[in-house]
Amino acid sequence: MFVGTFEIGAELFSFGASRYLELARWFPSVLAFGGYGNEREARVMCRTLMAKTSDERDWLEDRRGWRQYFDIEVPRNPVLIELGGAITILDSDGGGYIDATIRDHGLAPGWHAAHVHVIDKKDLIRHKRALLQESSWTMAGRARLARRAKRLGIRLGPPVRVPVRIIGDSEKVGIISDVDDTIVVTDVPRPLLAARNAFVTRPSDRKPVPGMAHFLQSLRVVALRAAGTRTPGWLSTRADEPVASIPPPAIYLSTGAWNTAPMLRKFLRHMGFPLGTVLLRPWGITDTGFPPSGIEHKLGQFARLTEMVPHVKWLLLGDDGQHDPLIFTKIGEQYPDRVAGVFLHCLSKREHVLAHGSLQPMEQTPQMPPGIPVVLGDDGFTLTEKIHSEQFEAVLSNLLRS
Repeated sequence: MFVGTFEIGAELFSFGASRYLELARWFPSVLAFGGYGNEREARVMCRTLMAKTSDERDWLEDRRGWRQYFDIEVPRNPVLIELGGAITILDSDGGGYIDATIRDHGLAPGWHAAHVHVIDKKDLIRHKRALLQESSWTMAGRARLARRAKRLGIRLGPPVRVPVRIIGDSEKVGIISDVDDTIVVTDVPRPLLAARNAFVTRPSDRKPVPGMAHFLQSLRVVALRAAGTRTPGWLSTRADEPVASIPPPAIYLSTGAWNTAPMLRKFLRHMGFPLGTVLLRPWGITDTGFPPSGIEHKLGQFARLTEMVPHVKWLLLGDDGQHDPLIFTKIGEQYPDRVAGVFLHCLSKREHVLAHGSLQPMEQTPQMPPGIPVVLGDDGFTLTEKIHSEQFEAVLSNLLRS
């Protein structure tokens, strides 16, 4: 009862605030999150928000962190999504979130871009059927689409690119990495420092965990060699032509808010981390109620990922400061044939004392099925040394080829 009432109130506030901002010359736009998929269907995630610029919120980079969390969403707004040869129209939810499954896109493995337009709702009601009278669209189709919309009197927003990683049927391995205190120094176990890093520190001042970018780049090389397969595909959303072999997909799975996605992507790129898809949590109440707990969120996202690409085995990276060991143990129990290895960034004794008053981690080392390696290290450099041993690569090779 409370959730439903609060949700209705939040939507009414958002409707009113968005109308007010339109008078101030703001406009409905799309904030790109990312996506992934297989060779037949893909998941595209974004959000409809009021915006004053079209620069993916670059202006936030040198502002205090709290500015990322204050947005005016545009609830129940129709958008048009084009991905490869597929095009669809759907509405954002009550929080402005869009989590769409696009089928029959016809794209090869690698990186591609979905193009998302906001649509004026009144125009769409009158002309939706005429707008979508063609069943398939090519890359040149966006120009035809824009011309048709203009001819019909439908107002389309400019296309926003959402990066989507298509995972090929021949790819055997991928990487899933936690973010907070695994690859980014956030001091999440310590409430005051966590609050400072999230709300006060500028996104451009965030620090990586030492050696983690190098470790993930090295892990992709070792994993690809152990898999013994090559998948031709696209290295980036702006590549001119495919390459002979693409690196394994990377997923950055965090309990952080979706509001931080643009700044997180910029951080990963600037610090030399592998290009990957970010999977975060909603900020506030959605159509499904309150956001799930951190454990539920990570387990649920892994389940969806496994359902989309059931042929891939995953290398999991986390830290022992919170619940990653427990999450990895549960994943090993529920999906024993979908895990190829576990890597844990071990916090210092001082960090553990500040986190929970003990010299030891809150939870034990992940308990994985027999044969799955569990590698521990104080930083990325230590982990890199361990994966370059012949024994590790032989174990990983046997797991990926079984």
